[in-house]
This record gives sequence, C-alpha cells and structure tokens, in this order.
Amino acid sequence: MKICPFDEKVARFVRRRQWHPTQEIKRVEGGVELTMEVAGTVELLSWVLGFGDKAEVLEPESLREEIAAELARTVQRYQVRQQ
Repeated sequence: MKICPFDEKVARFVRRRQWHPTQEIKRVEGGVELTMEVAGTVELLSWVLGFGDKAEVLEPESLREEIAAELARTVQRYQVRQQ
C-alpha cells in the first residue's frame, strides 16, 4: 500500500509512530510518503479517512475506490436537506 503524500500539516505525526513493521517513510514535496506491505485493508479505510484531505492512497486501486465510495456516501448524507 502506498499513501502519498501525507500533507506537511500531519507529516510530523506520521513520522513519529511505527504504524506497521514493514513501513517505509520518506520525505516528498509537500509532506511524507508512507509505504507498507499489508495483508488486508479493512482497518486502513477508517485510518486513512481520519486524516481527511491530508492523505491520499495511491495504491492499491481497490482501497482508493473504497475510500471514494465512502466519501461519496458521506457527502450525500451531508447535503442540504430540502424543506
């Protein structure tokens, strides 16, 4: 899995912790890139969403699609209700 970048606003927080034994973190323009090898992505969905617009999953594509679908449902929930 590759998340790139974590925005500079959260990069310090991301660098401070070991999130996974296989993680690799490197500086990139605008923040840091985190790469790790994971067996599944179930827990990662809510973890990444917790960073809001300060993180973007680049791969796997399936996790990107899950996050996009979750965000679309969230936007729909918060649309202005018609009276």
